[in-house]
Amino acid sequence: MALTFLAPWLLLALAALPAIWWLMRNLPPQPQRISFPATRILKGIASKEETPDHTPWWLMALRMLAAGLLIFAFAEPVLDQPKAEVKAGGPLVLVIDNSWAAAAHWDQRLAQAQRLIAEADSYGMPVAIVPTVRAAGTPAPQLQTAHDAQAAMAAMEPAPNSAGRLAANGDIEKALAGRTAPNIFWLSDGV
Repeated sequence: MALTFLAPWLLLALAALPAIWWLMRNLPPQPQRISFPATRILKGIASKEETPDHTPWWLMALRMLAAGLLIFAFAEPVLDQPKAEVKAGGPLVLVIDNSWAAAAHWDQRLAQAQRLIAEADSYGMPVAIVPTVRAAGTPAPQLQTAHDAQAAMAAMEPAPNSAGRLAANGDIEKALAGRTAPNIFWLSDGV
């Protein structure tokens, strides 16, 4: 697994950490002024609380760590998962979340599905595309050739409904109809 960043240019802000350190070191917090009515008794009492002339090293280190972690968080780190591969054998079943939440990254989901279908075609495997949102009156998903599956995938679009994953589970069982060792991939919408 590799660590990548969705916004790597934000890591340039790490170069600003020495400037932040210099500012915090040279600009300590201002002492607090408390107005209190002067009385003869209180005039001679010395204040036990003193404001330091510089920030303690442990507080400075903690602040620098927090600033660095914020910069890394804004750069959106992502652990890349190993690439999904189709294994020769049973049919390929693609469960695709095509709900409203999938619309934001639909092109990536479509490219991933096309890649998996092309791998299944190289093995000569049948493919079943199972959407989690199926319009009323559309036939249940069934096994088809990879060429037909690519055409069906290209025609699929996100729907403005929420995903029905339990119904998709029943569709998978019907499409497989007792076939063994299927390759099942779920392209999730992340919700």
